[in-house]
Amino acid sequence: MRVNDWLVELLSSEPQVRREELSELRDAIDAEATSLLDASGVPVDDGPVVVSKSRLAQLDRCERSTVASWEATTPPEPPSVSALAGRALDHFVAQVLVGGRLRESSHDLRAALVAHGDHEALGRIDEWEGGDDGVEFDRCIDGLAAAVLDAWTGVDPSWAPRTQVPAVTALAGGRLRVSGVVDVELGGPHTTRPGVVVEVKSGAAAASHRHETYLYGLLVALRDGTAPAVVAQWYPGTAPAGVAVTIGVLEAAAERLLAGVRQWSRLLAGAPPSASPGVWCGWCRVQEDCDVAPVADGGKAVAVGDGDEAEYTPEVEGEQPW
Repeated sequence: MRVNDWLVELLSSEPQVRREELSELRDAIDAEATSLLDASGVPVDDGPVVVSKSRLAQLDRCERSTVASWEATTPPEPPSVSALAGRALDHFVAQVLVGGRLRESSHDLRAALVAHGDHEALGRIDEWEGGDDGVEFDRCIDGLAAAVLDAWTGVDPSWAPRTQVPAVTALAGGRLRVSGVVDVELGGPHTTRPGVVVEVKSGAAAASHRHETYLYGLLVALRDGTAPAVVAQWYPGTAPAGVAVTIGVLEAAAERLLAGVRQWSRLLAGAPPSASPGVWCGWCRVQEDCDVAPVADGGKAVAVGDGDEAEYTPEVEGEQPW
């Protein structure tokens, strides 16, 4: 299904969250966040506590791994094929929405990576050239490019499509910054179309993805002062999976956000982090000094979990020194 056809079906959608409801929710989030920061003991002089979508996802997986990533002064392990495929998908969607076409997947991806200064990804692709990983990667991005062209070509310009849009809000008198980067925004304020938020995913569908999308809806609502009408996930080869944004959706996202604020502020104040095993152990910086990480015969932490989890790669949204 073409995304534009799906959008036509949404033309009659209207925001279901009244501005008064959103204002009350923001005030409640602000008050609770202030209380949590006061109780945590995090020094005010240390600057704002940053809770991003990616940090929430990390905290859901393992506190110790999250703290280790935050304290690190060197870049993480080079990205895997699946990680770079996710970046490629984001670039392809942006290129089709902005330029209306893709010429050749490998050439277009390299051009986008050069434009964004993503030398890490370019170097990784060069390393793979001529090897099995390079063949796998080329086959993967060819399929992604074809799916993007089929789905995202022809989106009506009146939807004012925007890609990789920051959604940042300061709370608790500036002591807390909540943030995310939205893959695709369509319509919304300053247009004649209902607001639509789309999270683009390259891997298999997972239950956690919907909760992430709810969070993006909340972040956009806090940023704009008005809630989007619909949030959705899009996976290559499928129609967008949309959900109408209600006050209940935003309240659920707010509960998750505040739980993350409580968790992260406690850790910043010096509480010992807990360790939870999972597929992320294979990428963790402290895997060799962890009592719970599953270890292979060679002494290296291994991935555990189902197929969807095995596609996990660490996310960074511009908060680390690299």
